Amino acid sequence: MTTFTVRTLNDEDRPGIDDPFDDTDVNDPNLSLREALRLAGNTNFSSEDTITFGADLAGGTLTLTKGQIDIRMPILAKALTIDGDINDDHLPDITIDAHGQSRVIKGGSAS
Repeated sequence: MTTFTVRTLNDEDRPGIDDPFDDTDVNDPNLSLREALRLAGNTNFSSEDTITFGADLAGGTLTLTKGQIDIRMPILAKALTIDGDINDDHLPDITIDAHGQSRVIKGGSAS
């Protein structure tokens, strides 16, 4: 199992542009949710992945500025957990907000 820890609430996924770090690194100090999802879809990682959020993001809101998050193959073929309960109190600690412009997350096969 591979764990990806989201470290920023910025809605980004343009390697080398939004984030100067190499976005193939699970330890990227600026890893976004979109980047973590892209990495989780990489077949070089395990078939069971978990995406968590850094403790310093607790109570924060990730505002989607690039539209809905599409979760497609090969991610759908995996066991993927997105865990927004940072402090293990069984309550969400992260909010993902699309401001009524789109869904937040859409899962489905590639078109």
